Amino acid sequence: MLRILVIASILILAAAMLCLVQPDAEGCAGAPRRGYDFHIAEESAIIIWDPVKKIEHFIRSATIDTKSPDFGFLVPTPAKPVLKEVENIIFSEATSWMRPKIVAKNRFVFAPVSCCFLGMGSKSAMRNDMAPTSKSVRILGEQEVGGFKSVILEADNTEDLSNWLKDNGYSNDPELQSWLFPYVTHKWKITAFKIIQDPKTGKVATTKPVRMSFATDRPFFPYREPEEKKKPTTPRKDDKDDKPREPGGRLLRVFFISGARMEGKLGDAAWHAKVPWSDQLTSQQRATLPAWTGVPDDEIPANAWMTTFEDRASPRPGKEEVYFDPAADPTPVRPEVIHYTEIWIPIDCTLVCALLVFGLAGLIVKKRQNRTRILPMNREGTT
Repeated sequence: MLRILVIASILILAAAMLCLVQPDAEGCAGAPRRGYDFHIAEESAIIIWDPVKKIEHFIRSATIDTKSPDFGFLVPTPAKPVLKEVENIIFSEATSWMRPKIVAKNRFVFAPVSCCFLGMGSKSAMRNDMAPTSKSVRILGEQEVGGFKSVILEADNTEDLSNWLKDNGYSNDPELQSWLFPYVTHKWKITAFKIIQDPKTGKVATTKPVRMSFATDRPFFPYREPEEKKKPTTPRKDDKDDKPREPGGRLLRVFFISGARMEGKLGDAAWHAKVPWSDQLTSQQRATLPAWTGVPDDEIPANAWMTTFEDRASPRPGKEEVYFDPAADPTPVRPEVIHYTEIWIPIDCTLVCALLVFGLAGLIVKKRQNRTRILPMNREGTT
């Protein structure tokens, strides 16, 4: 009998612990001044593509780490671009559009009741004057936009263009000249940006994203980088900082808006970027694009579709741009977040414990009775 009581006590404690368990509460090329390094920590771009007019609207934002007192960068385009300033809000809004799909599901939860013996579980100064150009380097336009001084250039040979960049305070390293060569050969335009400095305070201006709108037969992202920038970053000490810069990756996120899901290719090869989200925008989301980007409404597809690409390669592989085409698979890509509705099923744990105890006790008693019956039979067989 004592043995039965011990076993029953253990069963009651186990049942109590079971009842206590409940769910918890719910590319471009940087061209800094010679002698200064730079690092792009994060880069985002919004591309709006009008497949009818063959116009690409390219908006870029980047977080750049550099000690250079004035910083410049170059962006290649196949045609002369139109430059306009836009607000930063478009990037935060595009990110918010990537909200996952909410899926509602039911799940059953057994809730203990009438357990009076249990506690409930808890759940440099920049040069303002432009150096003269040679006949082989032509200035197609210049303006101040988004806190930058921009110059749109066209050149007949790489050497003269490199000399112009050097004379105007940009880098002209051999790696940059090699980067420029294919663009000059194919008569692309180079837009040189440099952060504006306040002549009174000497401080750099607050910059904003700049939209570049241009004609092209095939939309692209300027992915190529000069060879020097593609070398793995090694720890070094900055001039005014004793802390070494550690090597690390960077994030490139491209929001591509067109009339269908798109896919990217690195030249003719596959692009390794991931697609975390791709779906048609709502009518309300599309309606905000003209105001936030300045893109004419008739140059945004009526059934606008946004595909997001994420690339964490550093350094970037290949020597090609990333080109975009309609995806072979038009299926939307939208991660799901499951929200459970809990359906509570009340169970009297006191009754459950009692049934378990008496059931097991009955099995033990029955087993003892069987053993008692077997023993006399064994004794009779031995006499």
